[in-house]
Amino acid sequence: MATLVSPGVSVTVVDESMYNSATKGTLPLIVVATAGSKSNGSGSSVAVGTLPENANNTYLISSQRELVETFGTPIFREVGGSVVQGDQTNEYGLMAAYQFLGISGNAYIQRAEIDLDQMIPSYDEPRGIISDGAYWLDATESVYGLFEYDGSDWQAVSPMVLVSEPGMGIVEALLIRKIILVKQVTSQLSYILKK
Repeated sequence: MATLVSPGVSVTVVDESMYNSATKGTLPLIVVATAGSKSNGSGSSVAVGTLPENANNTYLISSQRELVETFGTPIFREVGGSVVQGDQTNEYGLMAAYQFLGISGNAYIQRAEIDLDQMIPSYDEPRGIISDGAYWLDATESVYGLFEYDGSDWQAVSPMVLVSEPGMGIVEALLIRKIILVKQVTSQLSYILKK
């Protein structure tokens, strides 16, 4: 509200403080992905939240300092001194948690079981002997083959595999059946068009 101090002078005080108002007892859960086994904020040891055995554990973090000591400083990939925006190895989740803790008191932070260091591109192709029985996909859970949609779900279908030699009659019979069906449809269509 403006207050008139003297003729021609008006003083207005605007409160532009930033804070996060939340319902009492409400705390966010922020799931982050970071590099594995990286150093803590002070650089004195490994950040315990980035150890492989602590992946998927939830931590109640109450300050930015505690966050960088537990999960390390957010890392953003740089090329030629410039940050690569949108890079898959940038730690956006950790940065969001850091920013949130700057305006609020507590948050639950959980590190996903992903090591972003393993996603950094390399100029060298993978080498070495592939161990016997190694698959690039989950062969027990993957479903593959030929499917047909029945209006509500995908159903597996078995295709007809023609294994006969030409002139044995199977292929010719299928072609004749197809020609008869086409003739029936066209004759019915011409009958409908004539009416």
